Amino acid sequence: MTKHRVLVCDDSAFARKVLREILAADPRLEVVDIARDGLDALEKIEQLKPDVVTLDLQTPELDGLGVLEALEKKPNAPRVVLVTMTDAESALAVQALQKGAFDVVYKPTAIATDRLYELGAELVMKVVAAARSA
Repeated sequence: MTKHRVLVCDDSAFARKVLREILAADPRLEVVDIARDGLDALEKIEQLKPDVVTLDLQTPELDGLGVLEALEKKPNAPRVVLVTMTDAESALAVQALQKGAFDVVYKPTAIATDRLYELGAELVMKVVAAARSA
């Protein structure tokens, strides 16, 4: 079985660790690397050609919207699943979906970071769906 290649982008070291663990535990997925911000993510997308990128909307250097804008111009760009603390009604999340993000997973607030593991099933489901839609 071919594994779907995933790049994890988040500015929180803890979130990167948890997201990597959750995704790597699924036999259908391979986490090819992690990125700390949007610029790092764009470089690694170019090098590693992942099928899916999990992307935090709010990162230093270049935010998630900036990454989506850069990917809009690329043929064969990876699918993007946002993993963000921004709530569902957020204009940012809506903009990101309009710019081509495949789906959104809402992570708990910074205070409840240990609850990140609770989003595992939803995250895996959306990442696999994104990879299959490519």
